[in-house]
Amino acid sequence: MEGNWKFKLAKFIAADKKELNKATLENIENFTGTHSLNDLTGKILEIQAFEDGEVVSEFSQDFLSKIHLKYAPPIGPSECAGCGWVLMRTYRIKDWYHTGTDSNGNFYFNYTHSSYEGSTSEWVYVYNSGGYNEGYGDYAGGDSYHEHYNNPPHGPAINKNPHDYERLEEEDKINTDNLNNDCVEGIIEKLQVKDSQLSVIPDLGTEVSHLSQIILDLFKTSNEYHLNFKIGDATNANGHARNAYTSPSSNRLGEFTFTITLDQGYIENARQLAIARTIIHESLHAYLGYLYQDDPTTTFMQILNRYRTEKSKLGEHEFMTQFTEAIGASLASWDNHSLDHILNYYEALGWSGDMLKTTAFDKLDEDFQELIKEANKAEGDAINKATTNAKGEKCP
Repeated sequence: MEGNWKFKLAKFIAADKKELNKATLENIENFTGTHSLNDLTGKILEIQAFEDGEVVSEFSQDFLSKIHLKYAPPIGPSECAGCGWVLMRTYRIKDWYHTGTDSNGNFYFNYTHSSYEGSTSEWVYVYNSGGYNEGYGDYAGGDSYHEHYNNPPHGPAINKNPHDYERLEEEDKINTDNLNNDCVEGIIEKLQVKDSQLSVIPDLGTEVSHLSQIILDLFKTSNEYHLNFKIGDATNANGHARNAYTSPSSNRLGEFTFTITLDQGYIENARQLAIARTIIHESLHAYLGYLYQDDPTTTFMQILNRYRTEKSKLGEHEFMTQFTEAIGASLASWDNHSLDHILNYYEALGWSGDMLKTTAFDKLDEDFQELIKEANKAEGDAINKATTNAKGEKCP
């Protein structure tokens, strides 16, 4: 139909810039390099490699529909030893500097840190003459496609590039790849969903935020703080079994990853209701760690630090007892409120682990203390299997 336009984006890549002067959509005579076509969403429509104007290799539509653009080994055609398609990763790094004038009136310009701003991928055809070795390992020679110097203004003069480190992909800021457990992955995914059953205006589909959804969304959208889940042995240094634990780590650029390790025995023994509760509990630990790293001077953090110093090892759990209702509400949202008819059951499960050793627990009504103990026992833990009184379902 007249007036309907279709647009495509053409890109030419060549090791020698002079080759780009030879290339147009109408004429690729004598061009040596890579040519690609994409639609306006970024989808690859066509990729071809040229040598002196002749197509020497290309990706089929069938191949393009199956290839994973995040990770892929080099692909070498049989007709050319040492040639091949290489998936090039471009990491966008922002360097930060502090500028000002010192007490003597001298201007200073100091590098402080670098931050990761995402990455992109594209296929490039590398020729044997370009210095790419036959095993498709490191470049054997020739010019690199990208270089980020250690020396100013691209960072401090150190022995190793400050940008040379492993990182989570942008879409993997909440990383569940190490779980290898569809059930637990499903629990984490659902904990990120807002509560639709507590909508203020149900007919309009308005959804309500809750604790785990807020925390997981924070990590999902942060460039500096990441959350990693795995299943392993959560036994502590004293040999005591634990359902899970959370440990922080950081890299040279000041990015923090909080790793939540769920005990293997716990996953086997406990019902999904308990596992979901534990993930909320450990995510809260990670969130408190995030708040401290983000700004340890806030009033909130000063209060938390007072709990940590005055109440020894139970300090953080003593502080977290103030969130048991919020943990219960988040658990109810995950469970579609199916147990709302059982008074305080979700909140009872909100009390777990070392929370039961706190002075806040000791001050609870004895009947509620008993409900907490019975609910935790029923849903299972790292040592004991769930009982017949469990309300939750077992992971398949």
